[in-house]
Amino acid sequence: MKVGVILINKKKQILLIKEKYKKDEEYKWNIIKGTYDKFSETLLECAIREVHEEIGVHVKKLTLDRAYHYGEKENPKIIFIFVGLVNEKKIVFNFDNNENDESIIEAKWFTKKEFKLIKKKNLMASYIYEFFDVVKNLDNLNNEVEFFKICF
Repeated sequence: MKVGVILINKKKQILLIKEKYKKDEEYKWNIIKGTYDKFSETLLECAIREVHEEIGVHVKKLTLDRAYHYGEKENPKIIFIFVGLVNEKKIVFNFDNNENDESIIEAKWFTKKEFKLIKKKNLMASYIYEFFDVVKNLDNLNNEVEFFKICF
């Protein structure tokens, strides 16, 4: 199982990361996501860990938005999507602290219009298009994300 995190700022932009796609070694846009270890963490703990591993910041509050099924009929997969509203004016992303050899080179905020201009071949997975509708439901999102800079 996978866990994904969608961070949304006050301008109703979604954060995407650019990371290496293992199949063809190209960099593609993706949401923050990773593999859930059911033996050592909860889904929420996994989401918090993935944000820290991939962009170098620690979050405290996220809301479970949905479970999304994808993959082939013979090999169905599920990803649990968490959402957080970011109130920080500026976030300093730290890719130097990428754990587990994450190959992330960029993080960028996208408006819905900008996001729609990204070609499917430049996305890690086409199902990411379906996640932008969380922006329409911002009124129901009452948890703000609290960031803490981690220094080592």
